[in-house]
Amino acid sequence: ATPGVVVSPTVVVVQPRAEAAVPSPAQASELSPEAVYAKVAPSVVVVDSIDASGRPFARGSGVVTDAQQVVTNCHVVQRAVQIKVHSAGMEYTATSGTSDTTLDLCMLQVANLPAAAVARSTMAKLRVGQTVYAIGAPQGLDQTLSQGLISALREMSMGMVIQTSAAISPGSSGGGLFDSQGRLVGITTFQAKTVQNLNFALPVDWLDTMRTR
Repeated sequence: ATPGVVVSPTVVVVQPRAEAAVPSPAQASELSPEAVYAKVAPSVVVVDSIDASGRPFARGSGVVTDAQQVVTNCHVVQRAVQIKVHSAGMEYTATSGTSDTTLDLCMLQVANLPAAAVARSTMAKLRVGQTVYAIGAPQGLDQTLSQGLISALREMSMGMVIQTSAAISPGSSGGGLFDSQGRLVGITTFQAKTVQNLNFALPVDWLDTMRTR
């Protein structure tokens, strides 16, 4: 230092570093809508009911729940002479498996169907307000995605069902309702026709109680 010159010590102020927000385990496992669709849409199929003259007279949706097995609503296929399943641009002939018309759930066996089975959740994990996604074939438009919320868990004559604001339309029957991790939580079934956004799905848990109640 130069004689006669007093040098003040440099004061360094260290600002505390802001900590990054750590997502909760539930947030960390949530997928974007694009990711949910990419994960599960290939496992949602179109179901056609064919009459005695070989013509389709009803169209709905279905979800692959096991190897070469599709679940749909019984009201989609109950009068069919033959059942056709469409997946990835291919057509397959389906045969009826376990049917529970009280629950409106029917299993179809589809030989050589390559689509993978979806992962499943449970009714016990559902909360009003959580995001859900419906994938089906409304008006025959296959693999259509709609996003909404669980609006209510509603007690009805056949048991507790899921009310959702995720849009469904004729043709969506038998499609899948998925959570934000891409797990199947319900089978989309019906809507209130006189008002908007009153849509309902049957809990995935019912697949384990078909004809064992």
